[in-house]
Amino acid sequence: MRKLRVFLCIIFILGCTALFMGCGAYDLSTPRGMRIDGDTLTLSWYAVPDARYYSVSINGDERDTRKNSYALSGLAEGRYTIKVKAYGGGGETESDWSSPVNFVREREPGMGFTLINNKKEYEVTSMGSVEGNVIIPDTYRGKPVTSIGRRAFAARVKLTGITLGKNITNIGEQAFYNCSYLKTANIPENVTTIGEQAFQGCRELQGEIIIPNSVTEIGDGAFSSCHSVTGLKIGNSVVTIGNSAFSDCRNVPQIIIPDSVTQIGEYAFSRCTSATELKMGKGLKSVGARAFYDCTGLTSVVLGDSVEDVGIYAFADCTSVTSAVIPDSVITIGGGAFNGCTSLTTVSLGRNVKSIGRNAFYDTAFWKPAPPEGEDGGEQTYAEGEDALVYVGSGDRIWLVGVRDTSKTEYDADIADDVYAIGGGAFYKHAKLSSVMLPNSVKIIDNYAFYGCGELLSVTIGSGATQIGEYAFSDCVKLNLLYLGAFDDGSLGESSLEYIGNYAFKGCTVLANTFSTPASLRKIGTQAFNNTAMWSVVTPENAVVYAGDWVVGYAGQNGSQLYPAVKLGTVGIADYAFFNSPVMIAALPESVEYIGRGAFSGCRLLQAVSLPDNLKRIEAYTFYNCGMLVLNKLPETLEYIGQSAFYGCKALGMTGQNTSDITFIIPDSVTEIADYAFYGCGITNAPPEGSEESPAYEGVDKVIIGSGVKSIGNYAFANFVSLKHVVIGDSVTLMGQRAFYRCVSLETVKFGTSLTEIGERTFYGCQNLGKKQKDESGKDKKNVIEIPDNITEIGKYAFYRCESLENISFGDGLKTIGDYAFTGCSSLRGLSFNNVTEIGKQAFRNCTKIADLIISDSVKSIGAHAFYGCVNLTVYTEYREPAEGFDSWWNSSYRTVVWGVNLDETKSYVVSVTKNADTVSNFNPKTPFFDPSREGYLFDGWSTSADSVVPDYNIIDISGVPNGTTVYAVWTSLV
Repeated sequence: MRKLRVFLCIIFILGCTALFMGCGAYDLSTPRGMRIDGDTLTLSWYAVPDARYYSVSINGDERDTRKNSYALSGLAEGRYTIKVKAYGGGGETESDWSSPVNFVREREPGMGFTLINNKKEYEVTSMGSVEGNVIIPDTYRGKPVTSIGRRAFAARVKLTGITLGKNITNIGEQAFYNCSYLKTANIPENVTTIGEQAFQGCRELQGEIIIPNSVTEIGDGAFSSCHSVTGLKIGNSVVTIGNSAFSDCRNVPQIIIPDSVTQIGEYAFSRCTSATELKMGKGLKSVGARAFYDCTGLTSVVLGDSVEDVGIYAFADCTSVTSAVIPDSVITIGGGAFNGCTSLTTVSLGRNVKSIGRNAFYDTAFWKPAPPEGEDGGEQTYAEGEDALVYVGSGDRIWLVGVRDTSKTEYDADIADDVYAIGGGAFYKHAKLSSVMLPNSVKIIDNYAFYGCGELLSVTIGSGATQIGEYAFSDCVKLNLLYLGAFDDGSLGESSLEYIGNYAFKGCTVLANTFSTPASLRKIGTQAFNNTAMWSVVTPENAVVYAGDWVVGYAGQNGSQLYPAVKLGTVGIADYAFFNSPVMIAALPESVEYIGRGAFSGCRLLQAVSLPDNLKRIEAYTFYNCGMLVLNKLPETLEYIGQSAFYGCKALGMTGQNTSDITFIIPDSVTEIADYAFYGCGITNAPPEGSEESPAYEGVDKVIIGSGVKSIGNYAFANFVSLKHVVIGDSVTLMGQRAFYRCVSLETVKFGTSLTEIGERTFYGCQNLGKKQKDESGKDKKNVIEIPDNITEIGKYAFYRCESLENISFGDGLKTIGDYAFTGCSSLRGLSFNNVTEIGKQAFRNCTKIADLIISDSVKSIGAHAFYGCVNLTVYTEYREPAEGFDSWWNSSYRTVVWGVNLDETKSYVVSVTKNADTVSNFNPKTPFFDPSREGYLFDGWSTSADSVVPDYNIIDISGVPNGTTVYAVWTSLV
């Protein structure tokens, strides 16, 4: 009996086994996602459900593996075609062969390589074992070699020649630094960047340096001290030539700057002593400090027609230069620019020069004394009686740039009556000068022009002067008579003065407010009259310091004069006039037309200020860190709000007891809101110590940006902690980076119709953006952030960690979603991209509530880890396999993908899908299906009939739909 029971058990087991084997007799899905890791030379593919092992066919030779990967590093040099098949239990079931992949096993060149650019390219990182004349290959392990890494060949004495492959685009910092025996090197046509000190110290490098047209930037010191180079040709795409880029290239015969270059850095061509010719392109705007210092071979200097700034000592000690042409484009000539150009006799000076720095033409032929009467003085001559003064220029652009003889005490009628400007430091620390009268022809008094003239008593500035530069009369300790407007028939004429620079009269200790500021004056700079006698006449009752009808300072102390009396008729407030003062209320009369930069900066007690109704500009830093200022209205005439104008004005808008529901309006007249303009506004009330409550915020609740605003600067409203609602005007075309960065209370945003881009980190950390709103009955309602059709790009980190953002509507114009754009938006739900072409890396990382996502065939590029951590995600896509632009790690969390779906015309919801063996990937109990979604509808399942309203399969059952069957989504309207 026992034997019978055992026999029956065996029969039962065998029957079950046969049944089990019969149930498993189905085809396995074809291996997909074949990819080769170029760094490790490892072939891998997506795991096939129920596969026990795989067979890898390499040029027809099959090898088995139990992993879904196979190492190719042991293959010999050559070309291979590889495909993979999956096998089930016992080998009874098998899949089709995968699509083949081609693999080239290259010879190892002996150098060090590292994968870059999402593992698409290689960079050479070390010289390795090679030496002598080294050839960088075009490709390595089947991928292009595009970069020479930082210090890859630095100081390698065995390197004598380098041939760079045609795919090289970047030569990194110090790549060939101090390769003292390197004699030959080429720069391929594809190179775009030559890094700092890339070839610095290659003293034996010979021949001509040819910078190809593909290069846009030449880094600092890139070819410095390449003593043996005998030629230089700079490509016509270079924009920037870095500091010391070609310094000490002693044997370069000519320097030709192409039209593309806009900036030449400091010392860029210094000590190129053999260069006899210099040509500057039409695009050059800036010549850096000492850029051509000690180029002793140059015979002339002709600046390009776009040059605006000539740096300090730019051409100093160019001893062979005899002439210089300075075009009308030039605005500034730095101190010492032509210092030591001992042969310089002719200067053609442009009409728009506004500043010539101290000693710009010192130790040139202009400083030589006039020849004796009747003798030839060469090209340079001096007017009779003017030998003590040094002039540069001609016609109506003559600059007085220095004093040859400092023994003279007065210059009243001695200054030529056709002088256009007094150059920087022209009378610098003139020890005996007691009085000076500038003719009406003088328009500009440059920086430091009369600085430190300790005996100067009287100054008359003619009627033509428009600007007095920084420190122009600073530390003239005996100056007590200042006349603005030349004397004419015994009376003082009109003045044209518009600008008095920073510290212009600082330290003129006996200068009193005995002169009138002209109606033409528009600006008085920082501390222009500080430490003058004007400060000694103030009283505790009236501590406001005046120069003419301008406020230039405030002498009140803590506890006194907290309510300064700004007089009727006051025209302007100088820069930083009330800086860090203890004023509490500033009543400005309607006569005030100008409020200077930083005028009330740091006035931490300032609570109220009355802005004149006709004010047009609030300059940079005007109310910087005025934390108690409760200003709630801006003038309707205002056109400009400067950088950091209201930075840290925490109480902005909080009048009386009103601490919430405050609307702050940027008037329609405003056209620009500069960087940091409203940074850090709003009050944070910390919870009691030990409490788990969140901080509470008070202040402006809503900002309406007027219809005239065209640009919003970087960080303009960043860290505005109380701000909940923003309306962006329809004229805004530019919204800077981090414009609303970490606005922790921000809930709603209405975008204007002219904006085309949401910039980098614009709403970064706005944790309440998209938070549900309340309707009139107090019930929750959707808060949809609508991206209008005019916006084409969402920048990097734009909505990073916007944790409450649940509903966002992308407009039809959107093309690009940047890297990390929605990372950490943990409440974000259903999405569709109608016309998006590019999704950046980690763009939706950790968006844990996204259940379904439609990727249409308009999406051409998806970056690495774009949906990493989206644990509930099911992807529906028109593609039948990953597109070429999809990074190999685009779906690094292996979420379920339904391939080859058909979408509606708007590409916003799924219509149907034809089931085959490759339709679904990554489906297993850990990565389940989620229903597709459609706005206003409920998904019921799948039907084999396009017109049916009754589903034949639910979403889970789609894996069981017979291959070759087309199923249609069944939708039920929620309306």
